[in-house]
Amino acid sequence: SLPTGITIRQSYLESKSTSITPFMHSKVKLNLKVTVKDKYDKRKQVRALIPNLINYLDASSLSLLFEEFSNSYNNLVQFFSIHDCFGTTCDKVFSLKTTLASVYTDLYSSDPY
Repeated sequence: SLPTGITIRQSYLESKSTSITPFMHSKVKLNLKVTVKDKYDKRKQVRALIPNLINYLDASSLSLLFEEFSNSYNNLVQFFSIHDCFGTTCDKVFSLKTTLASVYTDLYSSDPY
């Protein structure tokens, strides 16, 4: 469960490829990829874990930052975000910086992360 309360699951399933020739008069083959719905792709699960965790934590920090920052101005604030870059109007930059430091400290000083 993330600090925002959202529970994340990743489900990378194995797949099998098969080739079919749909027309008897043609040599054209179609390659089909069929998902095996009851078997996880362990290799993909392991490889994706850390990048997905980092993306989820980035999303959590954005959500927590926006909530805390906008609440401090009664939801009347200009807030800009592109991925993990944040901005606001000049008169609120120091407050945004302080709030971001607080969010990061709270987020990354807890035991799970």
